Amino acid sequence: MPHAITTFIFDFDGTLADSLNHVIPLYNGIAERFGVPKVTASDVARIRRMAPSQALAAYGVPLWKVPRIVRAVRTLLREKIDRLEPFEGIGETLLNLKRNGARCLLVSSNSRDNVEAFLSRHQFLCFERLTCGSSLFGKGARLRKVLLQASLVAPEVAYVGDEVRDIEAAKSVGLKSVAVSWGYADRDTLREAGPDYIIDHPSQLLKLG
Repeated sequence: MPHAITTFIFDFDGTLADSLNHVIPLYNGIAERFGVPKVTASDVARIRRMAPSQALAAYGVPLWKVPRIVRAVRTLLREKIDRLEPFEGIGETLLNLKRNGARCLLVSSNSRDNVEAFLSRHQFLCFERLTCGSSLFGKGARLRKVLLQASLVAPEVAYVGDEVRDIEAAKSVGLKSVAVSWGYADRDTLREAGPDYIIDHPSQLLKLG
């Protein structure tokens, strides 16, 4: 008999926060400094159809440069955090999940300062645990640690994210994967990665709990 989902672990960028339109200009502003190509509007549509590793290879961005670029973008994003908005329906859905008795946690590669500032500004108070600053490619290990620390039963937990790496991280530790179509990766790319669920509006999470 399948386990019911009692706990939702959320990604941040592209899942809760509509940050792509801020991140791209910030990245372009530092691209020359790091010797990497800038991204145009047409590039964004192409990148959304790729896994992160594929995008890095396609645009000639060495993997060793990624942590430095990510740290620089995170620092700059902190100055714009008051302009960062949630996706439509996120706030109401989080509130209803909590009212329905679901546990909500967050695991993000973004910085704790950025995440806390965003959650505080929008009064998203449902998260019992924040795990921030994880490596772009190390979410599986972070999820495993959260399961132990929060005494969670993996088959009862869903990780909600917007990228192929979120689906892969969930699978690697035995969590159900919920892919959201409104974030960084497009729907077809997410579907090919084989998530347990793909949703097109936050309210659909209420049918999974």
